Amino acid sequence: QHQAFIIAPILKLTGIPEWNLSALIVALLSALAIPLMYLLTKKIFKSEIAGILSATLIAVPLNLQSWIYYTYIGIWLQSSAMTFILATFLLAFMYYEKPRNWKLLALSIVSTALFLLFPIALLITIPILIAVLFKIYKEKDKLLLYSSFPMVSVLIALPIYYIGYFTSESYTSFGINSIKEVFTSHPFIVGFSGFPILISILFALGAIQLLLNYKRYKPIVLYAIYFFTLLFLIPYIAPHGIKIYIMRMWSTLPYVVFPIAAYGTAALIKLASEKTKINKLLILILIIILIGIFAFPQYTATKDLVTYENINLEKYNGLKWIQDNTPEDAMVITVEGAYQGESYYTKRITNTIAIEEVANKINSLASTNFLNLSFAQGWSNTARWSKHRYKTGYLSYDTHEPLEAPEMIYDYDIVFMQNMDPTIAQYNSILAEELIQNHNFKKVHEEGGIIILQNEA
Repeated sequence: QHQAFIIAPILKLTGIPEWNLSALIVALLSALAIPLMYLLTKKIFKSEIAGILSATLIAVPLNLQSWIYYTYIGIWLQSSAMTFILATFLLAFMYYEKPRNWKLLALSIVSTALFLLFPIALLITIPILIAVLFKIYKEKDKLLLYSSFPMVSVLIALPIYYIGYFTSESYTSFGINSIKEVFTSHPFIVGFSGFPILISILFALGAIQLLLNYKRYKPIVLYAIYFFTLLFLIPYIAPHGIKIYIMRMWSTLPYVVFPIAAYGTAALIKLASEKTKINKLLILILIIILIGIFAFPQYTATKDLVTYENINLEKYNGLKWIQDNTPEDAMVITVEGAYQGESYYTKRITNTIAIEEVANKINSLASTNFLNLSFAQGWSNTARWSKHRYKTGYLSYDTHEPLEAPEMIYDYDIVFMQNMDPTIAQYNSILAEELIQNHNFKKVHEEGGIIILQNEA
């Protein structure tokens, strides 16, 4: 849903499935981050070598276990949002160098896109946007001011978004607290421990270089202080809900660590060249080759790990069957572990049961010989996030009235099962037999371990 503003026009024109378009857009935006990193680092430090090194580092995959949220769980948000953040920084620096209307307009569009894509990530760019507004004020150019309206709207909208969306106590209760529980519930969140030790050393070297050249790089140093305060200190006083979102933004660390590490490395290359009389370009090429040699095993491991079907043909056919053969108000429960795609494929109100609850049901059946037909309540995805919208016109939508999720599995219209392993397959067989024999269900679809039961009552 976060990329709707990008893919909706393409979807309308081409009819390509939204999942395919999302994957394509993410791939393109992620690739675009490489030249953006090069241009931004080069512009900040006035160093071609630092720009090339920074772009090389961002192209190399980090340890996937350390950066699982960025590279997998949050790929739709993180990859795309980080590219827009880089574009915001680059356009801001370009505008500072030579104010032009088109740069400001582009900056406004990019920052607005970032807000639509991932609002919380906009916090990272706020100092940059405010600095640009001060620059506009000094220019006293009405056309520049008009061009900045989208960006001003974003700055105004962010607190309104917070007030309107984050209203529960978990988002409003500020105070000094621990962040340990976040690591327990979100093990994919990592900080500097996720970087190779060499990168951390080069980052420290670059940071020292920045401090030694404070007068020259004052805006960069001040922004770095803001960035690390936001990510590592604010979580200690932020409400639990906000704390989690801020700590998820630790995945933006490479976009600050790599340029500073590249700056420190460029200083080392310059020093080595002066001492040895070896051309700096030759030293740079040697370093890039070494990076490639050390990174190749990680690249192949990452490629092998993420090269798979997000959804196999059998599951797709099953979810598509529900879409094609059930009324739009049908209530679906999926007993196969919670995912974020089922209700988008079925276009039905869906309750996805967490795999932990499925495991508990299996263990309970094994220990007590009692088949518990009560499942956790709570709609997921379409119903929970968008209140199950339906189209009323070419550009108009309405929403269904909120429904109470049934407690008992036999009160759903459709039961969707997936035999992910022999144990789950045995449990699904017992559950299906109970629903068919005693609760008026009928098996209407079965393919490759996918079973769909329909309530005939």
